Amino acid sequence: MKDTLKKYWGYDSFRPLQEEIIQSVLDDKDTLALLPTGGGKSLCFQVPTMMREGMCIVITPLVALMEDQVYNLKKKGIKAAAIHSALHPREVDILLNNCLYGDYKFLYIAPERIQSELFWARVEQMNVNLIAVDESHCVSQWGYDFRPSYFKIAALRGLKKEVPVLALTASATDKVKDDIIDKLELKDCNTFRQSFAKPNLQYVVELQQDKPKRINEILSKVPGSALVYCRNRKKTQKIATFLKTYGIDADFYHAGLSNTNRLNKQNAWIKGDTRVMVCTNAFGMGVDKADVRTVIHIDLPDAIEAYYQEAGRAGRDGKRAFAVLLFHPEDEETITEMSNKQFPDIEQVQRVYQALSNRYQIGIGVKSELGLDFDLFKFCLKYNLDPSQTHFCLKVLESEGLIQVSENVYAPSKVQITANNEELYAFQIENKAFANLIDLLVRTYEGVFDDYVKINEVLISNKTGLSQDTIEQQLGLLAKRSILKYIPQKDKPMIWFLKQRKAAKDLRYSPYFAVRQKTVNDNIAAMLKYATQEDQCREQLILNYFDEGVKTNCGRCDWCIEEKKDVDLKQEIVRILRDHGTITISNLLKHVALFTEKELLQELRQMIDREEIEKTEDNICLKRS
Repeated sequence: MKDTLKKYWGYDSFRPLQEEIIQSVLDDKDTLALLPTGGGKSLCFQVPTMMREGMCIVITPLVALMEDQVYNLKKKGIKAAAIHSALHPREVDILLNNCLYGDYKFLYIAPERIQSELFWARVEQMNVNLIAVDESHCVSQWGYDFRPSYFKIAALRGLKKEVPVLALTASATDKVKDDIIDKLELKDCNTFRQSFAKPNLQYVVELQQDKPKRINEILSKVPGSALVYCRNRKKTQKIATFLKTYGIDADFYHAGLSNTNRLNKQNAWIKGDTRVMVCTNAFGMGVDKADVRTVIHIDLPDAIEAYYQEAGRAGRDGKRAFAVLLFHPEDEETITEMSNKQFPDIEQVQRVYQALSNRYQIGIGVKSELGLDFDLFKFCLKYNLDPSQTHFCLKVLESEGLIQVSENVYAPSKVQITANNEELYAFQIENKAFANLIDLLVRTYEGVFDDYVKINEVLISNKTGLSQDTIEQQLGLLAKRSILKYIPQKDKPMIWFLKQRKAAKDLRYSPYFAVRQKTVNDNIAAMLKYATQEDQCREQLILNYFDEGVKTNCGRCDWCIEEKKDVDLKQEIVRILRDHGTITISNLLKHVALFTEKELLQELRQMIDREEIEKTEDNICLKRS
């Protein structure tokens, strides 16, 4: 086991529980692994797969994560592929063939894609040694990120009855854990659970009116890399601009940016060229950066689970780090209003569904496997719909498993030459204007005759001297002449119809709708409790939310520090009074310089009420027995 770890990943030892989880998989046991953010979940399925014949199917909703892992596996000489929404059906067909006949070790697939008939036909023939379900809390109706597409996974394992299933998640309550085991039909499941405690992470909640000013103050005091999470896209840019005016190197990130822009921003932050990333929750999944010192939230997340995962991106190197939530009473009204909007009337949902069907001319009983370009603003303008209301109606249609909407799906341009060598040579002789482009494709892109390959029109333009527009036109013409197949680059929001279209008037909410509404409200209530409570250790509250039954305080969070401060202040007052007998309040304040006058006076009043000290005019002394 350690030989495999060393050979491919260069590590000498495993992180906590990794070895036990891997052994459970090697023993062909269904396994549930609850490892906190940064706990090394991917190695738990990658190492055992590399130790045995066959391949691992990895089901994950995170496209950025799957592409990153496929890239890293390929760098190690390990064959891996990813199937997600940005791929053309022909590409999916080729990838599945490669997995079937090409000695591949990993197939990453989005949960929505496992519903396709093409996938089911091929997977039955594959030599599969493990099914890994990442973000497995999504299968639970009690989880904060429920996705009905995960229900298909249980049927998938029915095709591979002898293959073990490894379910992984970074956060789950006992209720969610039991639901994962039930919905994935895990048999005699071995469960491994690492404590969600982070001994180096200090949780802080501050009541703040002027949040941008406070962010600047925190980042000025705490050096190092940082993340600032916002709900609003415009706010990310506004906060980043504000921080720059104070000399803090900041940038912004959200799902509405182009893929190239997002990638450049992300890489600059990972390398340390950008110190602070102000972002929406679109940022962070699959991003591995160990030296983040501060994570600041200026808006309340929807759930403790989401907050824990985002806050946990700080301090992965084990060094001291801070998770700060800036809260204002108005935030409660904002998040409550937003939760109410998440559950529109069925009539509103029916209207949006009908408009989508009209927009894409999807007839009743028709199912479209292709992703369709989707512009929310233009769509709402065309059908006289409110954008905010429509957004939540689309979310409902997604949660009911009818559609999938992705923001700015990036798919680079791809080409496959379909003409044989003789046909290609003859075409070049007759059409010399295309000769340079064809020669460059053949020389530059290995395997262009066998499969779709990703191309870069900018690079081709630089090498051929042709403009990018000319290259795109020539590729289109070559496709029309059946010389090659060309899929132009896309970087737009897209929509998929996952099921056969039904009549809008027949749409009804599933039983899960009411459960989800209660779950969302409960999650928000728990998040508000975390932000507003004044009588419990922050980390203790989080750990007990995850059913760890912790009774001790962390000693690091803002509540613990205040509690400790109060005890220390009382002890200090008693010590000073024993030394001085009687002392004025003004002189006493000089002896407790670490505390403010307000804190001192408050403690003195409490000690007087408890009859521990006496006050005569401006003098203080211990209570005489």
